[in-house]
Amino acid sequence: MSSIASWAGSGTALITIGACWLLLRHLSHLPSGTHPWLHRLAIIGMYCAGLVLTVTAAGQWVLSTARSLIGMIGSTTPGSGAGWAMITIGALALALAVLVALI
Repeated sequence: MSSIASWAGSGTALITIGACWLLLRHLSHLPSGTHPWLHRLAIIGMYCAGLVLTVTAAGQWVLSTARSLIGMIGSTTPGSGAGWAMITIGALALALAVLVALI
């Protein structure tokens, strides 16, 4: 991914997060029948924006910082160490939390 595309993706993800936040902030002004579907839309939007942030320039900086901090506990290379186990368990917990929130 080129640098410009990476930063554009980061910006798009931040705009999506902001739009979802505004949707949740002003949800009470909309018809009550739309609330469950709009909540699901906001959850999906924020989850997708978070995934985009992890593969763009801003996300890579956050990941490298987190890996260096977790590296103090143990190795974070795939397949070894307590750090990698914590990241895997956290990712599974996040995926299950999103699934439960959508149901």
